[in-house]
Amino acid sequence: MKNDKVDARTLAHLLRTGLLPEAWIAPPEVREARRLVRMRAGLVRIRTRLKCPVHAVLAEHGIRSPMADLFGPGGQRLLSTLKLPTISQGWLQACLRIIEELGEAVEVADQAIEQLCKRDERVRRLLPIPGSGVITAVTIVAEVGELQRFQSPRHLCSWAGLLPRRTRALATPDENTSPNRARAGSWSRLPPLLSRTSACVSGTYRSRIVAATRSPPSRSPGAG
Repeated sequence: MKNDKVDARTLAHLLRTGLLPEAWIAPPEVREARRLVRMRAGLVRIRTRLKCPVHAVLAEHGIRSPMADLFGPGGQRLLSTLKLPTISQGWLQACLRIIEELGEAVEVADQAIEQLCKRDERVRRLLPIPGSGVITAVTIVAEVGELQRFQSPRHLCSWAGLLPRRTRALATPDENTSPNRARAGSWSRLPPLLSRTSACVSGTYRSRIVAATRSPPSRSPGAG
């Protein structure tokens, strides 16, 4: 028989005998740091999605931008002088207005991340790694949390999806199929923001990432 009472008794027995693994719950400060970097990543994604329709409107009306960054100072001047049909003009202005507001929100998040960077020694130790900027370093530290919860560096890399995994060959392999194919793991844990700079946390840099994210050892009062 299976019901809530039986399940509760079984779980209690497993917990009492130490056979029930406990999940790590991030402390409030780690959850707030995660919320900060995830909020910024979400704002940037929304802003990028709004930039695409702006390019589409210009292309539809045969307008080509002479500058590489349409949303830089020069591009903003160009967009402010455009005279498009009423609906297209209204849609363009609406997108630009929301993009500007999102940019201000991203700047506020960047300032908060800068303050977090100054307070955390682990972030400063990640910055010298090639490809690891402030945003990437803070995201790694925030998502990993306490490094002591991982049994080994390999457990950390496996949790982050950095270890290659083996896939079984097909039932009827042909000449184009190898018996065992190593395939790199996906970023199943960390936000998509890190996938663009995954080179800094794979291969040669794994050991440096693990060493950098360790909390600095406490020094005795008499240490010089």
